[in-house]
Amino acid sequence: MPPEKRQRASAATALCQFCQKPFSRQGLSTHEKACRKKKEAQQRDADVRPETVRKIAERLSKSADAQAEVARAALKSALSRDTCRRTVSYTLPAR
Repeated sequence: MPPEKRQRASAATALCQFCQKPFSRQGLSTHEKACRKKKEAQQRDADVRPETVRKIAERLSKSADAQAEVARAALKSALSRDTCRRTVSYTLPAR
């Protein structure tokens, strides 16, 4: 490529400051916004501490246990009501 064309091509492109990929000057700002958000998200994910993960897991476990207990109680209640209804309907004389 002749030097004058190379200069024009490099003048029309710029490197992203986050990933160092070349982009046209028009698309660079849009790409940099997305690239910055992606890099920040990766950094946040890397900053998560193991004790934080453990605490979250414990909370979820407790929540699941509580939900299971509520479901058990509701099922038990529904079964006992259904059994009572059946017993009452069978013991009543037919008209």
